[in-house]
Formats: sequence, C-alpha cells, structure tokens
Amino acid sequence: MNDSNEKFDWAQKPLYRAKTARYCEWELGYLYDEEDKDNEIFLVTQYSVQNNKPIQPVRVLRRTLCKYSGIEDKNLTMIFEGDILSHFGDLVVVVNDEATEVGGIRNPPRGFICYYLDGAYPVYPLEYFVYGDTEEIQTVVIGNIYDGIDTMFLRG
Repeated sequence: MNDSNEKFDWAQKPLYRAKTARYCEWELGYLYDEEDKDNEIFLVTQYSVQNNKPIQPVRVLRRTLCKYSGIEDKNLTMIFEGDILSHFGDLVVVVNDEATEVGGIRNPPRGFICYYLDGAYPVYPLEYFVYGDTEEIQTVVIGNIYDGIDTMFLRG
C-alpha cells in the first residue's frame, strides 16, 4: 500500500462483487492488493476502510469474482459481469471482454458485452441493451450465472 502521507482513494479502484468463501454470500468491495501466498482473493468491503486502511479484508471465491460495469438497469440495480438481463423479453448475459470486436467496434465502451442466451444473435455492447434506441431504459437484471434466474420475471 501507499507509504507516503497522501491518502489512497479506494473509490478510484474498480468495484467488484463476489461470494464469500465462508458463507457463500455476495459481498461488494475492492480487490485487496496485498500478496497472498495461497493465491486467495480478498475484497476490502465498502465498510471496512478505516483511517484509509483496510481493517479486515474478506476472503472470496475466485470463480464468483464479477467486475461492476458502471451501468445500472431501469431499477437502478448495478450491473456486474455474469448478470443475466431481460431486454424486451430476450435474455442476455453480461461478459467483461475488453479484447472483443463487437459490431465493428473494437474494445466496446468499458469492455462489457452481452451474449443472447439462446445463441441466435451476435454479441452487442452492454450499452446497447441498457440505452438502446428508446428514451426509456427497459433492461432489468433478473439473475446471474451463479445463482440462476428469478423466475418471477419470466411469468407473464
């Protein structure tokens, strides 16, 4: 960590979500940069930063680590990679792939793209599903690839 007297700005780091290794519950936070000999991942939660230092980083499951896209759905729910979205009845999954060319756009904004779950359509930048060509956002997060889909959204 920073040894000088200047404060480290945690808010400038990317926000992540992951399941805790102990209770398998979702936790929000920032990646903890300290080296770990067991190659484990830790998050510094939004509430564990005291005097500009992490107090107790939370050990999380590496396979559930999801980066925040910086975008919210129509209900102001934060969209993370791995989320499943409903967009006008179509289901898409969010992927963080900064090296993909999507619709002729190399490295789409923020690097987040969406795949249709039925595989019938090509991939599109996440912004297309959230902002699209309508004035009102219609996209909602209905689940994620780790917990499944909230079936309440699929009922007519």
